[in-house]
Amino acid sequence: MQRVDGDALDSAIGAWLAARDPDRPPPDQDAAARPRRSLAVDGKTVRGARRADGTHVHLLAAVTGTGLLTAQREVDGKTNEITVFRPLLAGLDLVHTVVTFDALHSQTAHARFLVEDKKAHYIAVVKGNQPHLYQHLKKLPWRDVPLLDKTRATAHGRDEIRRVKTATVARGLAFPYATQAVQIVRRRRTVTAGKVTLERVYAVTDLTAQQAGAPEIAHRVREHWGIENKIDHATGPIP
Repeated sequence: MQRVDGDALDSAIGAWLAARDPDRPPPDQDAAARPRRSLAVDGKTVRGARRADGTHVHLLAAVTGTGLLTAQREVDGKTNEITVFRPLLAGLDLVHTVVTFDALHSQTAHARFLVEDKKAHYIAVVKGNQPHLYQHLKKLPWRDVPLLDKTRATAHGRDEIRRVKTATVARGLAFPYATQAVQIVRRRRTVTAGKVTLERVYAVTDLTAQQAGAPEIAHRVREHWGIENKIDHATGPIP
């Protein structure tokens, strides 16, 4: 088993799973007519797996909206997930797919790669690693933007309310192809202790308001967080 090329094995398994994805469009369907599928990209440290030097094995995975892992690659201990993002997705058919990822991968090169090379869309979470863009999003007049989506869920002893606002920004978003800004306010209450926390999450997307409104964007972000949780708790290949 040690002689097996791990990336080649992952590619073969990913291709086999992708061919069985229920959301996979028919091969004879025109690309322009395809529905927009979801693909979440996130990293995980594999529990119980260590290299010869004692470092943990870390993987970057791509998972469909139906929960199928279509690609994963090991992140070398001398680098980070950013350098693996493009090789991970290079061999996948991503036409009209909406790729979601966390703030680490909200890189301008990633956005251009997805839109220009893969003919895909993206929803990119923005945090402090993009300080100018983050401050710009934070200072937008969100009070004047109507609330467009609200959901509530109770799980794992927590009651969570999510409020989503989206705004079309004609110019000034310093991120390739970004047309909409997103604000998600998450209010969490611990059911037993009653403790309340409030978090504001910002994102940008190249999807226009006509292509995706607040409810759809909120759905895709929730879908990403759900898959992210599965990846974080996985010990091996994701079922």
